[in-house]
Amino acid sequence: MIRLTRCIPFLLIAFVLLAASPVAYGDNPPAPSPAPVEPERVACLPTGLALAVISQDGLVADILPALRPDAVADRTERIIVLPGPGKAGACAEFRGYWGPGAYGTAAVELLLFARQATDDAGNALGNPIAGDRFKDERRGPSSHEQPLRALAPFEKPGLYPLVAVLKVRAQRPATTSTQPEAQEDAIRVPFVVQVLDQPQPQPRGAIEGFVYNAQTGQPLGGAVVWAANKLPVSVSPPRDRAPILEPRPDAQDLDQATLPVEGAFRAVTDEKGRYRIELPPGRYIVAAAARGFAVQYYQGKDDPRNADLVPVTPRQTTGDINFKLRPLEEPQPPFTGVIRGQVVGQGAGPLAGARVAAQPVRSTDPGVKPLEVADDGPDPSLATAYTAVTDREGRYEIRVPAGKYVVMAKAEGYDPQWFKNADSADKATVVAITPEQPEANNVHFELKRTIAPPVSGVAGKVLRLTSAANAPQPVPGALVVVARRLTDPSSAVVKFEIVAKGQTDRQGLYSIPVKPGEYVVGVVLARAENLRESRIFWFKGTFKVEEATPVTVVEGAITGDIDFELPAMTTVP
Repeated sequence: MIRLTRCIPFLLIAFVLLAASPVAYGDNPPAPSPAPVEPERVACLPTGLALAVISQDGLVADILPALRPDAVADRTERIIVLPGPGKAGACAEFRGYWGPGAYGTAAVELLLFARQATDDAGNALGNPIAGDRFKDERRGPSSHEQPLRALAPFEKPGLYPLVAVLKVRAQRPATTSTQPEAQEDAIRVPFVVQVLDQPQPQPRGAIEGFVYNAQTGQPLGGAVVWAANKLPVSVSPPRDRAPILEPRPDAQDLDQATLPVEGAFRAVTDEKGRYRIELPPGRYIVAAAARGFAVQYYQGKDDPRNADLVPVTPRQTTGDINFKLRPLEEPQPPFTGVIRGQVVGQGAGPLAGARVAAQPVRSTDPGVKPLEVADDGPDPSLATAYTAVTDREGRYEIRVPAGKYVVMAKAEGYDPQWFKNADSADKATVVAITPEQPEANNVHFELKRTIAPPVSGVAGKVLRLTSAANAPQPVPGALVVVARRLTDPSSAVVKFEIVAKGQTDRQGLYSIPVKPGEYVVGVVLARAENLRESRIFWFKGTFKVEEATPVTVVEGAITGDIDFELPAMTTVP
């Protein structure tokens, strides 16, 4: 194998030629590679960078391994993947350079073998299970870069010992004055693909539809729709309240594991009567209810024991689950007035989807406080309030009978507010609706953003070196742990306790809240059943917890820039 020091003159010539001319491919430009269609998941172990240099002065064929051999002498590299569709294997990069006036062939191949299919020297004893190749004959000046992938499906749980073999060859043909000349190099990288015996969570599906007034055909905004795979204890729950649930005895095929014991999946219809509920796959009882209307089960059933079950499949939406609710026969108070206004956010303009509630004042005695307005959703106290949802311009309208009301507005991310600029119902300005003054048109709100309490913790990013020629790349899904020492730093045996953990996002960023104190922070590279026995790369750049750089966290502040650069061949669980 020709060492890298001999490559340097030829690489310098190639880079100078590429920089000097915008047409770097000469007379034989390579065909553009089509965009690859990747499977859903691909796990790839970098093996190395294959170089081929062909010039009038000589040839170079050399491979730069992605990791020094002595760095993995005591262990075998491992790729850990979840079961299911996807591929795993090895990847590499090829770079070829043809100097001015040089003519020759560059070839590279990356082959993936089962471990028993090669000998210790890397010679093939059988057919590869996957491979990728490139070969081209050109005249310089020219260059070419080519990624290589040798991937195979591994869907069943277990350990798969593999060997990746990377070969590169540079060759010049014979001329009248020279003999044929060739140089080649190869490396052998053993590793293991481990497919975990872990079922993947099923993706959710959805149901959607509309709720109408059966008498008028008009959409019902503010109606509650709930879906459950358990049977209500009460056949006729009161008005718009979600009933208590128990298993449905005559539906043994219902998936009981998809629903928490404490309740049902639910949604509130918008001003057009439309709703959508996302929920796990299964079969569900679905019902709709609204203030002043009888509860109805799909399709038009009054008894949940006879309700048609609605199937929900992963990544699919079951539509047209519609309801036409009948008004209750009991007399309703005449709606003689209206409360109107607009809800805006401080510094944010109109707020769409804000919820506004007008609650009757029970007594004219100033010492009697009105009832608190409850949260969204089916709740007994909402039967005493008239509600509406704001439109795109933040405007709302509530029709109410004659009386006195306190009005409250709330929106996600904002503090609730009572009219006028009050922070509680007992401080609210009462809005009066009378036959002489049936309209209150300026009941406006300007909501303040909710201020979160100060948070202390650590934050940073996790990168991985891919090769000497590339910039570090972010590592998504890495497990970051925060630990506290349990022994004195001078002690011979260092014990520590993991107090918090988190995962990096797609950009390799993480943020973990912890209480003020002194900690050590690390990235888990090989996870054991006991997390404290896992292989952890500690800040800054050590695998020994006693050598980790301490990180101090103070009250109400995030200690940032706790960054990691993982070695090129490392994988994260």
